[in-house]
Amino acid sequence: MLCLLVGLPAFAPVPTCTPEEIARRSCQGPVLGSRVAGERGFHHGVASGSPLHNAVVLWTRYTPEAAEAIVDVQLLLVEARHAEALVSDGVAGEHVKTWAAQTDIEKDWVVKLDVRGLESGTEYVYALVQT
Repeated sequence: MLCLLVGLPAFAPVPTCTPEEIARRSCQGPVLGSRVAGERGFHHGVASGSPLHNAVVLWTRYTPEAAEAIVDVQLLLVEARHAEALVSDGVAGEHVKTWAAQTDIEKDWVVKLDVRGLESGTEYVYALVQT
């Protein structure tokens, strides 16, 4: 299980294909874990958009080990005043709300979650977890 907590920096720069690799067809498709220090995980950070008084859209990209990977991701969200309920290993406490998503090569392993039911003026802490 891998976890990305909000506020942590991206793990490593994502290498891109060189023109020579593209010409040899040795670097096709999305970047896989073998090209990012051999690590699968959340190497791209988190973006947000479409904020409303009670909702926001969050998205990120997961870097898998293999092109055929189907990745299940869970968003764990808690009011900041209950941050201790959010455990770094992905275990949800009683105050934690969860959302689930699945991604694969068809989506370029991008995970996009429409997070609704938020309270205006409330600070939240969240984590994205590969399950």
